[in-house]
Amino acid sequence: RKPSLLFPGGVREVYHKKGEDYKVIWPEKGEFVRAAAKHNATIVPFSAIGIADSFRMVADSNDILNAPIVGDYVQQRASLLPKARDNETFVAPLSIPQLPARFYF
Repeated sequence: RKPSLLFPGGVREVYHKKGEDYKVIWPEKGEFVRAAAKHNATIVPFSAIGIADSFRMVADSNDILNAPIVGDYVQQRASLLPKARDNETFVAPLSIPQLPARFYF
């Protein structure tokens, strides 16, 4: 068995959009519980505060996908990636690192 980090909200929770700082995005169905049970994994609650403060978002996935010239290319490449949910797009935001004011685990 190997430890793994699971985000209940999936890609959508990891790649927040502009204006969604500190927002928890979990699906209505508890799919992560089923996935853990399927693999006999132990769920250990974990929280981190300050992660959103570590980056200044320049462009979120919507900005990138709607950008002239690169948007179509990024959408085409993202469509080749596997999806856990139909409504997810695996496009990382464009961000600039910065020092957070706080960082707790």
